[in-house]
Amino acid sequence: RTHRRRGVRKMGAARAAVAAALLVAVFLAGGASAEGDVVTCGGFVQLASGAGGAAEDYSGVSVALETAEGGLFKSDTECSPGGYYFVAVYDAGEYRLRVKGPEGWAFSPATLPVSVAADGSHTCSEDMHFQLVGFRLSGSVDAPDGADLSGVRVAITPTSRKGGKAITVAVAADGSFAADGVAPGEYDVTASHDTWVVSGGPVRATVSWGNAEVPEGLAVAGFDVRGSLLAASGGGLKDVAVLLYGKGGADCAAPSAADLSGAPEGDATLKGLKALCVARTNAAGAFTFAGVAPGRYAVAPAFAADGGASFDVAPTSQKVSVTSASASVGEAFKLLGFSLPGRVVGVEGSPGASTGIAGADVFVDGKKRATTDRDGRYTLSKLTDGAVDITATKDGMYFEELEGVAVAAESGALPSVHVVGFDVCGEVGVLNVPDSKRPKGAALLPRRVTVAAAGSGTPAGAATTDAKGRYCIEGGLAPGDYELTAPVSAAERRVGLVLTPAPLTVTVPTDGGVDDANFVPSAFVISGRVACLDSCGTDVDVTLQARGTEPTTARVAADGAFKFEGVWPGTYSVTAGHRAAGFCWGDAPSAGGRSDAVSVTVEEENVSGVSIKQTGFVLTATADEAMTVTVGDTKVELNRGRNRVCVAAAGKHAVKPDACFKYGEEAFTFDTATLAPLAFVVTKYRVSGAIHIGGSASPRPAAHLNLKAVTTAADGSAEGKPMKVKVTADAADAATYRFSTFVAAGKTVVLTPRNAKDADADGSPLLLFDPETVSATARPGGCPAALPTIEAREGKYIDGVIEPALGGVEISVALEGEGDGDVVAAVTSGGGGAPP
Repeated sequence: RTHRRRGVRKMGAARAAVAAALLVAVFLAGGASAEGDVVTCGGFVQLASGAGGAAEDYSGVSVALETAEGGLFKSDTECSPGGYYFVAVYDAGEYRLRVKGPEGWAFSPATLPVSVAADGSHTCSEDMHFQLVGFRLSGSVDAPDGADLSGVRVAITPTSRKGGKAITVAVAADGSFAADGVAPGEYDVTASHDTWVVSGGPVRATVSWGNAEVPEGLAVAGFDVRGSLLAASGGGLKDVAVLLYGKGGADCAAPSAADLSGAPEGDATLKGLKALCVARTNAAGAFTFAGVAPGRYAVAPAFAADGGASFDVAPTSQKVSVTSASASVGEAFKLLGFSLPGRVVGVEGSPGASTGIAGADVFVDGKKRATTDRDGRYTLSKLTDGAVDITATKDGMYFEELEGVAVAAESGALPSVHVVGFDVCGEVGVLNVPDSKRPKGAALLPRRVTVAAAGSGTPAGAATTDAKGRYCIEGGLAPGDYELTAPVSAAERRVGLVLTPAPLTVTVPTDGGVDDANFVPSAFVISGRVACLDSCGTDVDVTLQARGTEPTTARVAADGAFKFEGVWPGTYSVTAGHRAAGFCWGDAPSAGGRSDAVSVTVEEENVSGVSIKQTGFVLTATADEAMTVTVGDTKVELNRGRNRVCVAAAGKHAVKPDACFKYGEEAFTFDTATLAPLAFVVTKYRVSGAIHIGGSASPRPAAHLNLKAVTTAADGSAEGKPMKVKVTADAADAATYRFSTFVAAGKTVVLTPRNAKDADADGSPLLLFDPETVSATARPGGCPAALPTIEAREGKYIDGVIEPALGGVEISVALEGEGDGDVVAAVTSGGGGAPP
């Protein structure tokens, strides 16, 4: 038969020669009859038009004959390198030709029908051609070990033909993919996933003749992380930002500043991590992060609301690990409620209205919910939409109560709670009121304190003291001026109890209360001065004493000033004293060394100008005998024993004791600076007497008189040698001569007057003395009395000797004439007959 080549593109000379040879063979072997004749079908397999430029070789392509029904194989033949084929059909029937090539090659059509009738008619009278559409383009998408990449898709997009359609193929679990029937040309190959991120594309691939491989480069860069956020009711929360935290490795949507504003603060799970991605929940509350690289992450919802509102979520964050597939957050986040911030601040309208109150407890519907920070801020958490009552408490302060405050997430900050008042506290100090100021049978505590607005008298509050006198105005007081009163009963007034001040004016500031609104019993000050002759020093004190009470003592200043504070109304005595009782306050030292009391009456005001004067310094002296001493120019009488006398002037004073005695010390000094006591210890007593020259005797020099003193013991024996006693003329009486000597206590002195040697040398007659001796015994009890006066008159002395010398011979002198025989003198001779 004649083979026509309609619809077939022109062949080259070589291909034409081969085809001619094949045709000859067909004609020689084939027949046209149905019985016994062989029907041959043939044609070309050719690359689709427009894909030239490749070295074409179709020898790997075969055409098979198979039954139309059931596809039973009958025979097949390989194409020539130029693409020609023929197939012999031996039996009548319905068949089809199926073209086959290497795996991945695509043909159009894939089959052609062949019909051979029993009468020999057939459908092979015309060439039956197949077009080679394209080849297999294959490759792979890289991923972490163990990843199932079944959901990844690859798009193959032609770049060399305009209007060419992209081919999309699914990736196998192991990451491989293949697209069959890809026409020769240039292609961009990309990979994608619904939630994963595949990087590396597009990759340029070239298909010419035969199957081709896509160069490496496509790889899964990240997986999706899924979770959900539910309301307390269990329903989903829509359009809420959820943040993915990590240290890097996520190719996803970065959070905005608004998203970050709702991020949880202080969450330990998120410490050291950075917010990498943001996802938003859908209507079911689900969220998905795409493109998360393998690693460890944390997920946290981020609620942002105007006005500082925040939301309470449990848990606040969760950890999640991404390995080689999609990951899910362990449990659904649940919104438990929302949080709103608020402040507790100062008095509304005052300069401190915006100042926060630290440490205030905030109550919501009667339950404590928060405590303010140092700026007065607090947050109410786990709130739900509705209305609440809000107030605050803090020691010493009172706050307004906000009733029916509407709360919702969109409400923003809660309204501020303002201070409306402060504690005004104090003390009614009557615990130490003396019994004399307490009405009999009446208790001073507790007692009532009332408050009125200053200037108006409008009652503003009251309080009752506790057992110790402390009180606080009930409910506090708003800032302003007030007058407080602690009333006193008539019975209390009668005994002198007055509480002051009355009234007590207090100002409650806008930034705090008052804690010293104190009432005290009316007490005054008594002050004065002690006028000291010298500096009062530190040894002078003043005592204040009311009748029947214990005295109060105050030291005076160096200048003598003194002051008693807190003195109750009444009559007091004020006295001054010296620590060593060394000051005089009057003409003589007082008992106890204190001044006379100055009476002072305190009624309704302070008493000043109380004056006490020092009149001298106390000289303390001990004397063995009553005596007179001279201190400076002043004579002072001392009694036997201890004496206290006043010395009017300050300084050192020479003290001269009575000359009637001799003392253990030669001189005495009294120093007012030391007030050292003096002791007058008598060692001897003064014995004195006089010699009177009478009759016709004329006065003569005292030197003509001699007086011998002999001290004797109690048994009459002489002690020591005789002593000469000086005789002096009396300045007032020329005929009288005086003498004195000192004798120890218990001793007796015998005095014998004599004419001095050579007393008659000037022709003066000698004197006779009567008595010839006088004596005195010194005994304690004062100065001894004066000795009897010795009378002296002119006389004659007769000297002689007894021969032989005999002692104890009495010689007498008798009168002649009138009084004849009267002995006027007698003497006994001494040893050896000499005069005694």
